[in-house]
Amino acid sequence: MATLRVSENRRTLLRDGQPFFWLADTCWSAFTNISDQEWEEYLDLRASQGFNVLQISALPHPYRCGSSLGFLPFPSQDGFRFDFSRMDPLYFDRAAWMCSRAVEKGLTPAIAVLWQNYVSGIRTTAAGGDNVIPEAYLEPILRKIAETFRPFQPVWLLSGDADWTSPEAVRRYGMAADLLSRYAPEGLRAWYMKERCDEVPAQLDGYADLYLYQSGQDRDAQAGAVTLASALLSRSPRKPVLNAGPCFEQAGYSRGQYGRFRRGEIRAAMWNSLLSGACAGITYGANGVWNWQKYGMPRNPADSGGGMQGFEARQAILLPGAWDYSFGRRLFEESGWTMAEPCQETLVNYRNEVRAARVENLLLLYVPTNVPLILHGTYSSCTAVDLDAYAKCDVPRTSQGGKTYLPLHPYFQDALLILEC
Repeated sequence: MATLRVSENRRTLLRDGQPFFWLADTCWSAFTNISDQEWEEYLDLRASQGFNVLQISALPHPYRCGSSLGFLPFPSQDGFRFDFSRMDPLYFDRAAWMCSRAVEKGLTPAIAVLWQNYVSGIRTTAAGGDNVIPEAYLEPILRKIAETFRPFQPVWLLSGDADWTSPEAVRRYGMAADLLSRYAPEGLRAWYMKERCDEVPAQLDGYADLYLYQSGQDRDAQAGAVTLASALLSRSPRKPVLNAGPCFEQAGYSRGQYGRFRRGEIRAAMWNSLLSGACAGITYGANGVWNWQKYGMPRNPADSGGGMQGFEARQAILLPGAWDYSFGRRLFEESGWTMAEPCQETLVNYRNEVRAARVENLLLLYVPTNVPLILHGTYSSCTAVDLDAYAKCDVPRTSQGGKTYLPLHPYFQDALLILEC
């Protein structure tokens, strides 16, 4: 079993000494909501699509769908509020089995240790009050989490949707990070920040090996795929950056707006992230998979009904955007693009709309809408990749006065242009 580590360039990840492109699926509710048979089928599909990481919450996710399976780590009368004084070892034994099956199929668990609803000093999510773990129980619970998942060499996501608005939250997360370091000293660590956040308190930043951000589900804040990557890339010390929470396929727009994120929008979030400095990888999400939606299940009291209902998990796992993310991983790994450096200054026109990055003697351009482009410099070739149908073709170009002029490429959807100097 190979452990992931950060490469010497501090931009990328390695496994067995080879570049590792993080392609994760979001499956926060796996341990509470997925049956054994569903788990096997799900793993087979995601492994066949080229996914290599699964983001899962160690403890029940606050916004998971209701479930009749009864897999819970603590006693509960309603399935959502817990008695933290006692733990059910069967829950953790089954979670370990699920991780063992994932690892056997080449999928690394990324385990979210403490979602924000379990931590004092943070906005609460459970209806009627909070579900905070009392400080006296934090040590035995963290020890159990470490002992359960440590054999599978996971990436530890120290937080979930972390909100750093109070000193108490910082103190409690620092305590949790210290406990995890004591009981599971190996493995990469990261803070899973809340949406649209690019700041980690100085007291906590040193615990993390990676920067994981969320550009999120706000239709009006999708520029965050670019701006958050740029902000984190410029931080010191430098760490690999990746968008671990882009907009999810078929998720409803946040803040009650009508509409859902579709295949083209989530694909744009991926390419805008990768070419803006978040080139260590990307996470995919399907609405209905992360919360493992099943119709007719008990209602989650923490679900205010503010978002659009997800499709059932058996439908959502088949959404086509997962293949687009898989294609992105294949391009990056096979072409050796994991050190892509943003270079917007290369663009003469559409500098705010088209994304540009350079890898050695190549220029990569993500073009969301087909337009003629003008570039600084001259190039010997240009290839257009159709990101909708995975086709490619050569694109003619002309050079004059130190600039290159590109006409419309032949594809109607978004495309990746690859130019050789």
